[in-house]
Amino acid sequence: MGKKSVTPDFLGERCNEFLGAHPDCCVKFHYGPTCGRGRNNNWVYAHWYETGTFSGKSKGIEPDGSPLTVQGQTRFLVDDTLKIKEIVITRTFSRWEEQMQLKK
Repeated sequence: MGKKSVTPDFLGERCNEFLGAHPDCCVKFHYGPTCGRGRNNNWVYAHWYETGTFSGKSKGIEPDGSPLTVQGQTRFLVDDTLKIKEIVITRTFSRWEEQMQLKK
């Protein structure tokens, strides 16, 4: 799948919808955030996983009580003042997200 750019407002809305579907969501880190290694590598990486239950209605999708078990990596490209210039997220999908895809 190719690169998709979204606005901060879209990302915030999507997070709220996700939390509506998984109100007991808990995020933990496989590895805490780490800086890239080597010269001119301004990427910060975080490897994480989420647990919880698909117990809330969100985006018109009824909950089915299935467990939430997703994981992924978030990378932040920062400039020399540590301002975030780019965010890249790769992750697996929850049952709720799979149901959203079927609605399209």
